[in-house]
Amino acid sequence: MRWAWAGAVFLLSALLRIWAGSNLELLADEAYYWTWSQDLAAGYFDHPPGVAWSIAASTAVLGQSAWAVRLPGILLHSLALAALVAHMGPRRPLLLLLLTPGVLLVPILATPDAGYLSLGLLALIAHERGYSLGAGALAGVALLFKLPALALLPACLLTRREDWRDWAAPALALAISAPMWIWNAQNDWVTLGFQAEHGLGGGGGPLDGLGFIAGQLLWLGPIAGVAAFIWLLKPKQRSVWWWAALLPALVFAAASFRSHAELNWGLPVWTFALGGLAAAQGRMQRAVEIGSILGGFLCLGALVHLCVTPLWTLENDPRHRFMEGPILGQSVQAWGVEPVLTSRYQEAALIRFYGGISASTVPETGRQDQFDLWREPSLPDHTLFVRPARRSTQLATDALPYERGQTGAVHLMDGERRVWSWQVQELHRVTP
Repeated sequence: MRWAWAGAVFLLSALLRIWAGSNLELLADEAYYWTWSQDLAAGYFDHPPGVAWSIAASTAVLGQSAWAVRLPGILLHSLALAALVAHMGPRRPLLLLLLTPGVLLVPILATPDAGYLSLGLLALIAHERGYSLGAGALAGVALLFKLPALALLPACLLTRREDWRDWAAPALALAISAPMWIWNAQNDWVTLGFQAEHGLGGGGGPLDGLGFIAGQLLWLGPIAGVAAFIWLLKPKQRSVWWWAALLPALVFAAASFRSHAELNWGLPVWTFALGGLAAAQGRMQRAVEIGSILGGFLCLGALVHLCVTPLWTLENDPRHRFMEGPILGQSVQAWGVEPVLTSRYQEAALIRFYGGISASTVPETGRQDQFDLWREPSLPDHTLFVRPARRSTQLATDALPYERGQTGAVHLMDGERRVWSWQVQELHRVTP
C-alpha cells in the first residue's frame, strides 16, 4: 500500500509542477543558472555546479524551454517526496504537509534549492534506514548543489556513531564533492567568499531578523508553521530530522540579524522537519493537518493566480516577474546590436535566454557575479547598455570610453498599466 501511495505522490506532484512550470516563463535567477549551463565548470561564483549540470543535461535532450530548464528539479524533488512516503508510510500529517507552499511550489523553480533539498531528504532517509555510506554519498551530491548541505554531515553523526561507516560517511561526502572544492581552491574560493559575504556581510539588524523569522511561517502556512516552531523547540525525540532542521535554523536565524536575509534560506528547516512532523500526535497532529489544509488552499490560489487567471489586484504582483524575460529579451534583440551590457546580472541572463544574444554586466559595477569571471578582455566597439529605468542621467558606462547614441525604453505592461521599465542606451566606442 505504501508503494502505491508513493507512486501516486510522485506522479501527481510531478505532473502538477510540470504543468505549472510550462505555463510560467523563467525568473531572472533561473535564466542566470541557465547561462551557467552554457559554460559547464566544476564551480560558479554564487553556488556549486549541480544546478548548471542538471539544466545542461535536460536542455541537451529536450531543447531550450522554461519547462526543460525546470524539469530536473521537479522530477528529483517529486522522487524524494515519494521516497519519504514509502519510508514513513502514507501518514495523514505527511500527505497533507506535501500541499504546503514550501513543499509544493518552490521546487517548480530551477534553483539550487530543489536539488539540495531533494538529495538532503534522500540522504536522511538512507541514514534512518541504516545506510550510512549511502547517506554520505547523497549528502555529497547535495553539496554539489548548495553549500548548506554541509549541515547534513553533523546531523547524521549526532544521531549515530556506532560503526566505521557512520564515521566514513562525511569523508565520502567531501570526496564526492571534491571537484567543487578543487575549483574553488583554483579560483580564490569565490563561492565560499560570496556565500560568507552574502550571509554575514552586515547591513541587517534586529528588525530584519525578526521579519525573517516571522516570514518563515509562509512556507508551511501560519498554523503548521507555528507547530513546526514548537517541534523545533520541544522535540519528543532528537532524531536526525530534528538535527537536520535545527542546525540550519540556528545558522540562518543568527545570520538574518546581521544581513538582509532571503526567505528561501529557511527552506531546509521546513523540508527536513517533514520527517518529524509526519509523526505528530494529539494537538500537534491536528494543528499540522489543519494548517496544511489551509496551506493547500493557499497553494491552489497561487497556482490559479499565476498560471490561469489573476485572482487579486496586487501592487507588486509576482506574475510580473514571470513576464519580464520575453518582453525584455525580444525587445533588446530587435535593436540588432550585439553584445549587450547591463547594470545587473538579472537583465543580462534574461536577454541571453529570451533574446538569444550575448549579454554581460558592466565591469566593476554593482555586486560581483558569474559574468565577472567570464569577462572579455576588451570592450565592444558598438553596444547597448540596458538598466532598470531611473531618473538619474548618469550611466554605469560613463567611466568607459563610449559616447552615447540613440536611446529608448522597454515597458512591461499589465493591461493598460505600466508596471516596470528599462532604459536602453546605444553606445559607440571612442577611438583615442
